[in-house]
Amino acid sequence: MKIAIKDINSSVKYLYILFIILLSKTVYFGLVNEYVTTAIVILLVFLLLLSNPSCQKNNIKSIIVFIGIHIMLACLNFKSIDSGFLLSIAKRIVYLMVGFIAAMILKRNELKKIYVNILCGISIISLMCKIVQLLNPGYVSSICTYVSLPQRYYYTFFYTFGRTSSYDIRNYGPFWEPGGYQIFLNIALLFLIFGDHKSKNLKLLLLVGTIATTGSTAGYIVLLIILLFSYKEMNLDIFKGKNAIFFVAILIIGLVVMFSGNINGKLTLSETNSSLRDRLVDLQYGIELVKTHPLIGYGTTNLATENVNNIYYANSNGILSLAFSFGIPYACLFIYYIVKGFTELLQVKKKKYVVMIILVILIIFITEESNALAVMYCFLYNYKNDKLAFATDESNYVMRGERTHENINYYSLQKF
Repeated sequence: MKIAIKDINSSVKYLYILFIILLSKTVYFGLVNEYVTTAIVILLVFLLLLSNPSCQKNNIKSIIVFIGIHIMLACLNFKSIDSGFLLSIAKRIVYLMVGFIAAMILKRNELKKIYVNILCGISIISLMCKIVQLLNPGYVSSICTYVSLPQRYYYTFFYTFGRTSSYDIRNYGPFWEPGGYQIFLNIALLFLIFGDHKSKNLKLLLLVGTIATTGSTAGYIVLLIILLFSYKEMNLDIFKGKNAIFFVAILIIGLVVMFSGNINGKLTLSETNSSLRDRLVDLQYGIELVKTHPLIGYGTTNLATENVNNIYYANSNGILSLAFSFGIPYACLFIYYIVKGFTELLQVKKKKYVVMIILVILIIFITEESNALAVMYCFLYNYKNDKLAFATDESNYVMRGERTHENINYYSLQKF
């Protein structure tokens, strides 16, 4: 009976993290059916609370601070009480609570394991869908649903096939765009490298290969940073068997990045289509909004009524979006907590890894409005130590005392 209850609890944890990811701007679950998906996440919260999880004092302080700031900023930017105003506050509080509950019920390695397994599953589905799309675009057109939000999407509940049509060579996964998909994949890659996982090399190949299919410049840059900084932690011998395939794949990706017309178009200004031009426009207008209200921002509801609606919804810079929505102090606090959260989740102390995390987070937030993703709020909090926790020291695995945090070398585990 105890085993059965434990299995059920483990399944609910998987479902909880899965639906948080799905809520994070997947087209079917996070955009078209956002409220239904949010309700499912809240239901899973109640199921998880039945196990009487404990919470850390630091997390209680953090959530009180963030909720307090949101309520204060809402009051300072208050103009009228309407459904938009209430929903805006409720949405942020729900996201903060969702992350808080995740930190209550999951330990560090447990979160990393669940997250990696889910993204590997999504990767496999997306690669299969991409193959079908390339081989039989007519069949894909027949099963797609079209929606305008106001951006157009051709999608199913498990995959987004494109925006302007049902045929797009880039891999969207179930998300709103390939540049968004790569964020989830690169986070999974970090959790895989700095964690204890089965079939590690196979999952590494899967995630890197899927990132390659997104055609995202930011994704490639983040991937390159992760590989350069954490190569030694992967402990791969490039001259042995399957590992050689991995490095050949990385070499091919590098060549694709250098000679791809898609990447070249993003790095050069053109009259017709340039991601670089669009991002420069976002940067310009975002800075103008920040300069107008630098301390408390506009507030999310006021942005829709201050003749900046198009700027707000089109802005791809997550840091500027935070700043002109909630003010520069809040933006700095949020980014600081995200960096701190990743540093503790990966359990790294060396400066080079902290630099790596900062670079990755900055690129992720500068190139996409990542602060609008529910999953990001899971990384604001501290997670409990596992009995056996991964660390980047001379032995790949160490035991950490809950109170003393003493590192005891533990060699009986097989190194990856």
